[in-house]
Amino acid sequence: MSYDPDQTIERMVNHTAEVGGHRYRTVRLNGGKIPLCTATYNYQQLDETKEMVARRIAALWNLTQGIGTADLEHLVSKGMTLSKLMDMALENIRNRGSATPGKAKQ
Repeated sequence: MSYDPDQTIERMVNHTAEVGGHRYRTVRLNGGKIPLCTATYNYQQLDETKEMVARRIAALWNLTQGIGTADLEHLVSKGMTLSKLMDMALENIRNRGSATPGKAKQ
């Protein structure tokens, strides 16, 4: 087996994830060129659940695209959740007119 320099985590975090493959249970990156994971082998789940798991993994990957694993782990260790981040962004919109820090309405 040969090493593919395109499949380092530093590069992979910048790729978009999508669901495909057999029964839409495989998550792949970079237009389907890089396999990431599969939600196939839990035989105690319904097919619909396996497909939803793959979709959820792809959505979460895309949501955190470009953010390093250590940074994500640090946020989690500090008690950060996606719900809290969403609340912070909504509060920022109400207070400043933008979900992007420092970007107020013109």
